[in-house]
Amino acid sequence: MPTRATHGRSAKLVIDVVAGILAAVVVGCSPSVRSEQAVPNMASGLGAPHAMRNTGQNRWIQHPLPAPSSGPETIAVGPDGNLWFSEGVGKIGRITPTGVISEFTISTPGSSPFGIVAGPDGNMWFTELGGNKIGRISMTGSITEYRVPTLHAQPLGITRGPDGALWFTEAAWKVNKIGRIATTGTITEYKSGHGHTIDITAGADGRLWFTGNYGGIGAITTAGVVKHYPTTYYTSYLTAASDGNIWFTELNHTIGRVTPAGVVTEYPIPGTNYLTRISQGLGGWLWISEPDGPNGPSDFARFDPFTQQYKDTLTLPSSFLDPEQSTVGPDGNMWFDDTYGNQIGVYLTH
Repeated sequence: MPTRATHGRSAKLVIDVVAGILAAVVVGCSPSVRSEQAVPNMASGLGAPHAMRNTGQNRWIQHPLPAPSSGPETIAVGPDGNLWFSEGVGKIGRITPTGVISEFTISTPGSSPFGIVAGPDGNMWFTELGGNKIGRISMTGSITEYRVPTLHAQPLGITRGPDGALWFTEAAWKVNKIGRIATTGTITEYKSGHGHTIDITAGADGRLWFTGNYGGIGAITTAGVVKHYPTTYYTSYLTAASDGNIWFTELNHTIGRVTPAGVVTEYPIPGTNYLTRISQGLGGWLWISEPDGPNGPSDFARFDPFTQQYKDTLTLPSSFLDPEQSTVGPDGNMWFDDTYGNQIGVYLTH
């Protein structure tokens, strides 16, 4: 059975441990929407939804990585029309829409790259959870690394900011920081107000929004001013959707929406696997990863952010073990990394 590479395990284990703690929580909140100051509860309009299974077995394509136990973690579309992904084993991978894979080794031992995003300078930028660095890779595979000033900060999530810089989370529990790196390599750090920040994305309001295992959503301006909005449970990953809001996953099988004004609404998702990554697919639906590690089966739940309705659940073939980050590829299909399965997957949408 394929397993995750040792250097690639740290980031996901952070989520796994908390998920295990919350597994016994019984969700029985009354439906409501809350303002910034109110106590959050589950949203109305869904009732108790049942999972609508959609196997679509003939729609899935597998692209195994060349080396075993590479641990693909995060995937993003590059400016060259290819998809770039991090490998926990210490590499950055590139895959063309036709499935040709190239890999580029990071020189720092134990770098454990995790987050990756296209920068405004035509390069891909990534975090090194184990190397405590931010990396930049050109379209030809040339890598440059920049050390994070705070020791053992564990940089994790990364996104392109509205100011032309890259913003990242520092996941170490007592570090409590959000980082900003200019394309020239200059790093500035800001106190986040809470420990263990995980994911980050740019919102429509010009702020950077971030999650963390402290029961809330945070937002930081490009000047470093932070504000927090409480949620019912710990938050993990998030995405900026085309409805103008930020959507995020919580570790109690719930997703949430926060408006630019800070109003949080939460929605239960049917199923038993815990929720990790969330992204927006074709047609505007949210794709929510429900990995089940080597035990399977794993799923993608789909949710319409415009109607606030759960749509269905795509059950992956048993050959997929751990779907994580998904993204719309340049070919119009949904691409995703399968960490335990050691492969890049594709769901054909047409």
